[in-house]
Amino acid sequence: MNWELQLQKLVQTETEIDARNVWKTCTDYIPFNYRFEHTRSVVNTARYLQRHEGGNLRVIIAAAWLHDIAKRFDMKDEPGPHHGILSATRASEILRTLDFTSKEMEWVHEAIEHHVGLFADNVKRSLEADIIWDADKLTKVGAVSIGHAFSIAPAFGRVTTEGMIQRGVNWLQVIGKTVSAFKTETARKIGRDRMAFLTGFYDRLKSEYEMEDDYASGD
Repeated sequence: MNWELQLQKLVQTETEIDARNVWKTCTDYIPFNYRFEHTRSVVNTARYLQRHEGGNLRVIIAAAWLHDIAKRFDMKDEPGPHHGILSATRASEILRTLDFTSKEMEWVHEAIEHHVGLFADNVKRSLEADIIWDADKLTKVGAVSIGHAFSIAPAFGRVTTEGMIQRGVNWLQVIGKTVSAFKTETARKIGRDRMAFLTGFYDRLKSEYEMEDDYASGD
């Protein structure tokens, strides 16, 4: 089994434990494993960014798979190091068993430790770390972000159309600042396109749901 497949299986196994806690189920059926789906999307996005921006592919893919390996849904209420630091430490332990060099583990550690946050900062990152930061945030903008948000929402309570619209509008106010903070030119271009789509989607959802007079008349 190659190292990437081993990482994928490890992430899937560990995120399923968290997903069962979120959905409060002890069966094999998990309605939606958000953490795994998010991670897989980050991997796909990071691979795309690497093709356009460069960087060490092995480091980037390993960091993408492991960037949230120590993250859990309830961590925001816990004191102590943030999940980037915890995940970076855990990643080093995992990669040591997969014949990664000390330099590769150092790069992966840096990329994971510094991927946390939604807004611009003064952290000096390597290209590999920039790509992980961008890939992680790009999954929170656009069609994928809508699919993920709508799929996980029922795990946290009753879902209504009005509630989805309001959460979407609130999220747009946050994520716009993130798009302006992307590190790579490729991510900035994709981010602007996805931001326009996301804005249009929630405008359209609101119009269709409310069916105001001007919309219904075609004006």
